[in-house]
Amino acid sequence: MKLIVAIVKDWMNSKEYTYQKKDVLSFRSPIVDGEYLLRFKNELYGFRLNGIEIPISITSKLFPTTTLSENPLSENVNTDKIRLEKFLKEFDDKFDSLVTEKLGECGDELSTSDPLFF
Repeated sequence: MKLIVAIVKDWMNSKEYTYQKKDVLSFRSPIVDGEYLLRFKNELYGFRLNGIEIPISITSKLFPTTTLSENPLSENVNTDKIRLEKFLKEFDDKFDSLVTEKLGECGDELSTSDPLFF
């Protein structure tokens, strides 16, 4: 569990934009006692098109842990660590693509209150 918590904390603290918000929700698995389901959210605020806020947000699919229960689904204790790091990397890549797409649609009318963006 400590490895998972550390990875999630690192992910939540790694922000590319001033007004970026990362969040995680955790739920006990209804199927496997002792395991968890994690859902991640990544949001970006502070961009406007003609004075109207452009919401940019993405929510991940569920990430199930597999090594925390008394009878883990995987014998390798690093399985969740490796899977979660890959999952979060792919999730961040999707978010970056979404940001690029949304901001690219704005053209020259884009404005921001993020002092580090331009």
